[in-house]
Amino acid sequence: PDSFDKARTHLVTVGRLSREKGAEMALEACKILRDEGRNICWHWVGDGADHAAIRMQIKAHGLSDCFLLEGNQINPYPYIRNGAIYVQPSHYEAYSTTVTEAKLLCRPIVATDVGGMRDQLTDGTNGRIVPVSAEAIAKAIGELLDNDEMCTSFCDTLKENRYDAEQLLSHYRESVLA
Repeated sequence: PDSFDKARTHLVTVGRLSREKGAEMALEACKILRDEGRNICWHWVGDGADHAAIRMQIKAHGLSDCFLLEGNQINPYPYIRNGAIYVQPSHYEAYSTTVTEAKLLCRPIVATDVGGMRDQLTDGTNGRIVPVSAEAIAKAIGELLDNDEMCTSFCDTLKENRYDAEQLLSHYRESVLA
């Protein structure tokens, strides 16, 4: 995407700008990371009812240069694929389609411990599952930024264990629909 420059490390979230998706936590985590001196740019792909409020918070926190609201995109995959880390900072989530998409694109993932995340990720193996807080999100992102081996390991695990929808459906047929 045009908003990606090679001088920064890019984080990506795809989701509605609404309370349940945790944009305010992402903003606070971004501020923590920036205050640590990290050269990051966080791209939020999506729009929603909280757009104006989030835009005001971005300005209030002085994050206009490093927290970008990318709006709705016909194709969010270039953002996910080119991001160093995919982040899902949700307060509530059943099954996150965007986490599945990040898995398919073999991106390191940081997700809050809500809903179906433990069905999708194994903490420390193919991603990080953290408590629902800006501090925990920032800490996990910082650990990944400081540990190339961990990022590579997560990506390699995701490549080896490709998402197979038919296998998942088969499991549900046997256990739920039997």
